[in-house]
Amino acid sequence: MGYDKNGRTRIWIIFRKEAGVLIIVYLSLALIVLAIASFVVSAFRTIKMIKGSLVDFSKTAAKIRKRIEGIIKEKNQLTKNIENIQQDFYQKKEKVQDAVLRVQSVKISLQEALYKAKEIFKSARERA
Repeated sequence: MGYDKNGRTRIWIIFRKEAGVLIIVYLSLALIVLAIASFVVSAFRTIKMIKGSLVDFSKTAAKIRKRIEGIIKEKNQLTKNIENIQQDFYQKKEKVQDAVLRVQSVKISLQEALYKAKEIFKSARERA
């Protein structure tokens, strides 16, 4: 066996080089394991945060749904009110038109009566 200048055997030198390589390999593996563990922890935190966000989103969606239902009920009530107002307006319009026709009928009857009264007075004057 050969020796180096420090008095070590060649096997020791080879072992030392292999040990250095193994240390690098083990450190690399430890770094990979640490990275995977960090990723898993980060993924769990993200999932937990997403769950919280989904719960908040569901609550907000439920509130919006309730508001929409309230708006729909109010819209339906307003539509009924408008229909009632329109129906009431139509009925009153019919009554006013009927009253106008009756007033016109009374006016014509009065004009006819006045004309007949004038004719009677005229013929009575002529007799007298």
